[in-house]
Amino acid sequence: MKIAIITRFGMPLAKEAVGYYYRLYYLVNGLVKRGHDVTLLAHPKSKVKANLIKVKVNKMEWETQLFTYANFLQKYSGQFDVINSQADHLNCFFQPFIKTPIIHTII
Repeated sequence: MKIAIITRFGMPLAKEAVGYYYRLYYLVNGLVKRGHDVTLLAHPKSKVKANLIKVKVNKMEWETQLFTYANFLQKYSGQFDVINSQADHLNCFFQPFIKTPIIHTII
């Protein structure tokens, strides 16, 4: 299955990360290990086995994050079977315009 995962950009996903970023690191790598084709929109220093689309991080305001998510969804959404949004409520605004199912995970 082709899966896109959209994250918050505050910290890299890595084994040594904490909290949300630590759990998501294991989710992403677990999906890859099970044979899924995973693309991740995340912090540029993330250490994952997925295809990483690096987001330049400079203390993004929520508006900048919103445009980053919108650009990603507009450009790539049709390439995936499902999109998992870990970006709180921000991607809910795009659901009506995207044909690919979006799973919204709020942690």
